[in-house]
Amino acid sequence: MPVDYRVLPDKNLVYVRYWGVVGIEESFSSFRSYVAEPLARAGQRFLIDLSEVTGMEDDIPGLIAFQAEMAGTFLSGIAPSFILYLAPTPTAYSIARMAQRSWEGLDKPVVVILQDEAQTFDLLGLPDMSLSDLTRRMA
Repeated sequence: MPVDYRVLPDKNLVYVRYWGVVGIEESFSSFRSYVAEPLARAGQRFLIDLSEVTGMEDDIPGLIAFQAEMAGTFLSGIAPSFILYLAPTPTAYSIARMAQRSWEGLDKPVVVILQDEAQTFDLLGLPDMSLSDLTRRMA
């Protein structure tokens, strides 16, 4: 599955890593696993790492359904305070921008897209961390 996540309660962070071609079914499955996760809490920050994404399935209705399920779940309980997309490539940025648009008009969460890893961790208040630190925690 080209998506994985890890809840880091000590950082109030959920790290979600995508690679390869983003698939809608895998996204649904990963999100539903997170929702059932005992460590899932309202107010967590999300770092969505798209740095290794090469494309996305051409399934706009599926993407809309996925974003609607996320919004419904978040708005009814496990709402994140902040979603940060790390999108350093044009493909990743395009995917992040599409996802960001689905949150427009809602008060929460705040959704930001950055293209630089160091800026990403600075914004999260974790300047001494790196993607390699996070991926090691997923192993």
